[in-house]
Amino acid sequence: PREALALVINQKQVILHVQPEQLAAVREQGARGRKELPEVGYLEVVGDARLDQGGCILETEIGIIDASLDSQLAALQAALTESVARSGEEEGDAG
Repeated sequence: PREALALVINQKQVILHVQPEQLAAVREQGARGRKELPEVGYLEVVGDARLDQGGCILETEIGIIDASLDSQLAALQAALTESVARSGEEEGDAG
């Protein structure tokens, strides 16, 4: 969640949704993170039963960011697939 908070560093209000079982640990971590990220105005950490293990959603005035591990892995896979496709195109152009 600390890395996710860096995405919304200049927001006045941030609501961090996590799995209820992770709530206490994330609140403790969030308290430490507030010292490292004083730019975030108000941070509320709430339990959200809709989230799977590792789930994390940031809600701000400008929108919602899904910072769940599954979402990050899907984005990484998409980026790698695109990179491989580009590499194949470049090899085809060179030949």
